[in-house]
Amino acid sequence: MNKQHYTIGLAGHIDHGKTELVKALTNVDTDRLKEEKERKISIELGYAPLINEDNLNVSIIDVPGHEKFIRQMISGVSSIDLSLLVIAANEGVMPQTLEHMEILNHLGLHDVMIVLTKIDQVDEELLTMVREDLNDTLTGTFLEGQSCFEVDSVSKKGISQLNEAILNKLKSLNSRPTEGHLVLPVDQSFHLHGIGTIIRGTVTQGSLRVGEKIYLLPNGSKAQVKGLHHFNQPVNEVFAGQRAAVALNNVDLADVNRGAVLTNYANTTASSRIDIELNVSFLFNSSIKQRAPIKLHTGTSEIYGKVIFFDRNRLEPDEDVIYAQLVLDQPIYVLKDQRFILRRATPVELIGGGKVIEPFANNIHTTKRLLSC
Repeated sequence: MNKQHYTIGLAGHIDHGKTELVKALTNVDTDRLKEEKERKISIELGYAPLINEDNLNVSIIDVPGHEKFIRQMISGVSSIDLSLLVIAANEGVMPQTLEHMEILNHLGLHDVMIVLTKIDQVDEELLTMVREDLNDTLTGTFLEGQSCFEVDSVSKKGISQLNEAILNKLKSLNSRPTEGHLVLPVDQSFHLHGIGTIIRGTVTQGSLRVGEKIYLLPNGSKAQVKGLHHFNQPVNEVFAGQRAAVALNNVDLADVNRGAVLTNYANTTASSRIDIELNVSFLFNSSIKQRAPIKLHTGTSEIYGKVIFFDRNRLEPDEDVIYAQLVLDQPIYVLKDQRFILRRATPVELIGGGKVIEPFANNIHTTKRLLSC
């Protein structure tokens, strides 16, 4: 039997118990930075192995819940197969709960389990009120009717039941394709003395072997895989759905940052003009003008640019689906149908999300002419 590889991502408001939940499930504290320990909040992405058996490998990504670190959150969940939406029983639904829900929805990440944490900190009356509020919040959304798992990460109440439910849910999911060319978005990079440049990321498509030649986009530089690790264990190959640390030959650390993509497909380039299908978020509440500055989040990238509307001069909050073009300040490597999140550059606001319909778009006049044919 082929081994299946999955990545689970957590989402939810700050201080709702995501990191403690990961620790209860895996015995790993994913807050590794000194500042995270001092401030008691997650600032960067955290990773932990959940299962590594003969036929199943599962990793967990813990994402920051603070609105200032939304880039890290989007970067973390962009490569997951299953999400746990975490809501604290002592606070209930909060602003980042709603925004994280919308991000999951617009990224097409509809395999979600609802987890109510800190249930030992509230009495039954308050717990009932939170359940009712949560039910009202989910009504009419893509999460309506989803089961809610109630846990306490300190006492471990409900943790074994949640773990069993996660395993059952994963059995119903299709694993990512290991065929085709490699796509590995970079979310971390660093230099290790005696080894060189190392990048980390989750393989979203294909596989990668030690010794293989790869390309680093968007700059197009070539490199060779010197070594591979999966959760501190050396391996000869990694597959779609797995976390990987990749040691690279002939790559300077300055040339690889979060947002870069490793691929073994030689005949590809980056683009700075893309056409998109945009689903407008219900959280979007103020209009934006033609050529307004935006921030595009896709994979692990955050790129500034401008939005060009095909059929209007202003986008209003009551829109549903529109088509537009993004002219980006820097080139980016994206695939057709790749999901994205679009946010206003300033003041920061979620506009919506959708999919790339043309990674290598023509100028606006040519595109409009093609669309009218």
